[in-house]
Amino acid sequence: MIHEKCETFNEKSICGTNIFKGDILGYSTRRQAGYFSRLAMKFVIFLCMLRSGFARGFFFLKYGELDQSDPYLFVGEYFNITCTLSSQSVENGDNSSKLFFSYGNDIEVQAAETTIINNASLKHSTLITTAFRRPYYCNLRNPVFIKTDPLKNIALLDSTIVDTESDYLD
Repeated sequence: MIHEKCETFNEKSICGTNIFKGDILGYSTRRQAGYFSRLAMKFVIFLCMLRSGFARGFFFLKYGELDQSDPYLFVGEYFNITCTLSSQSVENGDNSSKLFFSYGNDIEVQAAETTIINNASLKHSTLITTAFRRPYYCNLRNPVFIKTDPLKNIALLDSTIVDTESDYLD
């Protein structure tokens, strides 16, 4: 409704204006813009959480995870990492004999460097001889429950970045 007479609205006088009631000085337009701005910000934060992996455990099922024994690794020490299947994966018929580790660009860790701990866990242990920084992956062959690429039939369960350094001063 358009008002053409003087009237007081929210303690402000409006005289001879063509403003819709309830839209004083674009109030509802500003409010809608603020709402969409806050909504966009929440969406951006969610995407960042998803990208960082923080939200994956809350919103998506995890079929397994990696546990690195020591985040500070030096040349001459042993590097230990364990991949453990989730209880849901084990209940669905997967087991640790189907797990394997890889690193870098799909380089598979030798079976001699891994040990089956139980029906849900596989451990990789190796002596660090040179400093490096590379991703390590925990993979599952022929998964029962997880949909995969039919040509590969491998599911990536989890990953981590392993960073080692020399304890010698340069």
